[in-house]
Amino acid sequence: MKEKKRLFKYLLFCMTTLWVSLLLVPAVSLAMDVPTSLRVQDGQLSCPPYDCSVPLQEGQRWQMRSEGELSMAQRMADKTPLTTALLSSDIIDIPAYSGKPIRILIEIDNEGFIQTSRLISHAEPILLVGIPETKLIDFIEFYEGKNIRDKVKVGDPEPGYVNVDMITGATVTALVADQTLLTAARQVAVALEILEGSALTEAELTDAYEPKSWQALLDMGAIGNLYISQQEMGLPPSDEPWLDLYWADLVHPMIGRNLLGDSTYNWLMGKLKPGESALMIAGRGSSSFKGSGFVRGGIYDRFHLEQGLNSFSFHDLDYENLYSVEAEDAPKFKEKGIFIVRDGNYDRTNAWDMVFLASRLTGETALSKEFQTFRHEFQFPDELMLRRMSLVEQVWRDKSLSIAGYIALWLFVISVFSFRKKIADNKKLLNALHNSVLVTSILVLGFYFRSQPSVVNVFTIFDLIFRNGNWSTFFTDPYLSTGWILIFITTLIWGRSLFCGWLCPYGAIQELLFKVRIAITPFRKSIEPPDHVMKWLRPMRYVIFLVLFSTALFSIGLAEKMAEIEPFKTTWNVGVFNRSAGFVAYWWLLIVLGLLTERFFCRFLCPLGASLALFSRFPMLRIPRRNFCNQCQVCAKGCGPKAIDKKGQIDPAECLGCLECMNSMQDPKRCPPLIKQEIWDKYEVHE
Repeated sequence: MKEKKRLFKYLLFCMTTLWVSLLLVPAVSLAMDVPTSLRVQDGQLSCPPYDCSVPLQEGQRWQMRSEGELSMAQRMADKTPLTTALLSSDIIDIPAYSGKPIRILIEIDNEGFIQTSRLISHAEPILLVGIPETKLIDFIEFYEGKNIRDKVKVGDPEPGYVNVDMITGATVTALVADQTLLTAARQVAVALEILEGSALTEAELTDAYEPKSWQALLDMGAIGNLYISQQEMGLPPSDEPWLDLYWADLVHPMIGRNLLGDSTYNWLMGKLKPGESALMIAGRGSSSFKGSGFVRGGIYDRFHLEQGLNSFSFHDLDYENLYSVEAEDAPKFKEKGIFIVRDGNYDRTNAWDMVFLASRLTGETALSKEFQTFRHEFQFPDELMLRRMSLVEQVWRDKSLSIAGYIALWLFVISVFSFRKKIADNKKLLNALHNSVLVTSILVLGFYFRSQPSVVNVFTIFDLIFRNGNWSTFFTDPYLSTGWILIFITTLIWGRSLFCGWLCPYGAIQELLFKVRIAITPFRKSIEPPDHVMKWLRPMRYVIFLVLFSTALFSIGLAEKMAEIEPFKTTWNVGVFNRSAGFVAYWWLLIVLGLLTERFFCRFLCPLGASLALFSRFPMLRIPRRNFCNQCQVCAKGCGPKAIDKKGQIDPAECLGCLECMNSMQDPKRCPPLIKQEIWDKYEVHE
């Protein structure tokens, strides 16, 4: 009785700790995220508590500068800026796998070349204990000497790109570092007019060309149109419009060549300077879009473009004559012209408005006019653009085949569990399938994908939920994100047994090594702790999980280091021969214990298993049992993880899904109700 009370108090303490921890998440997370900004102090760059110093040559000095909301420092020689330095976290906030940004000091010259690229700080778990931090330092320093205009490809080489090797075992960290460095540098470069504004666009144009008629271009959305009737201007109805205005961006060959013809298009492309664009504007009707009051040196005041906060007007020097529209079936226009957009902030791939200021004489006096404003939104045709893929899209595209294989393995195991009753009827088939999946899990999920889920991921998921974080970071690793979605679904349906018992790579190592020991040694049993020891060993993994989870609320870095109780990094990411003596000794200790006691780590120490066990108490599909099971111990004796109690009930938090009990229940030579008809008749069957 005392022991039951003690156990109840222990469980109450655990649940109270968990709920208090959950309540503290928002406040603690906010308090722990202290931003750091770049500044100039005593003539040197500073971002305490980190070292941001960059040596100066004689006669040079650092000077802070702001462009809008962007803060940076410039290396000055007299009054001339030589280079610009920035701290990435002052410019953008891209969360890495830890949920916190990677801070990088970047220095670019006036031509866009990166002079300095230095890691300042990070909170990446895989680098805190595991992969040497020098890997990330070397990765970031690779960008020195590169131009921010370069197209950089992380991972497999691709023509037209500058290739940088992935950090093995830290895919997400490498991709986020790349995006952080280049995006921050390019934003500052645009603000300083080193780059044109379109450099930050999320899309780029294709170079596709085929002959298109006027109507075909109109149908695909390549030509914009604003129609103003006589009635809209308060005039008597007429078949002739007051203004029928058309426009098109001429840079893309599909549009420009068809509207201008080859010779005029080639002339225009040779005339345009980098960052400039050109529009065809043509109109017909009783009014003019140019305006009769236009004079040399003046501005075309009847129309302008609006895109976001930017407005683009045209002067006389921005105008070129357009003698004819060459596209087949193009209408006859009263007036037409080519207008050059010289402002680099114009981005043809984003929507903009054609704004037209219409006026008419009211007749009250000779100069009395009434004004109306008309606007029409224009979006460049999607089919002529290549959208720049996001970090997530890039990773998923590059790994599409391997992701399909990863999902296929999961679906195979799900199908086994869906038809587990039929499969369990054939013990040889069941064992063959189970062992095959375990081997595949080790080779594919472990060594190839390195996609071992960890309790660290649980911390990350909770942090994203309670801080309303950026979930794109979670999906940057397609194997872990897909795996966790499937873990969540299958745990609700079958409990933790599908993942822990079949697909966990480290669990597979423990089980297969134990089976090998059973097969080649004369001692063919698992050495199980005595009952009084087992009583305290079983809850141990929950204690470990709660301690780690509570620690993560106050110090994610410390929690990541403590999470090394999981041997997953040593096994898959770093390698046992690359760790210090303490890690190696611990790893071998777990291997030895796993050889002696079936799934020792999984059953008694694994915090990941504990977190999943918390959600496995009431699975939707339980393993079927019979009323007679409370008197028979056949299944319990053969249960490796000892998940079947003396009443014959299966604890879904302990079950590892070997399905041996289902096989025993269907074996006419082992299950008493199937051996003796009178037992079958006496006890009701519960399937």
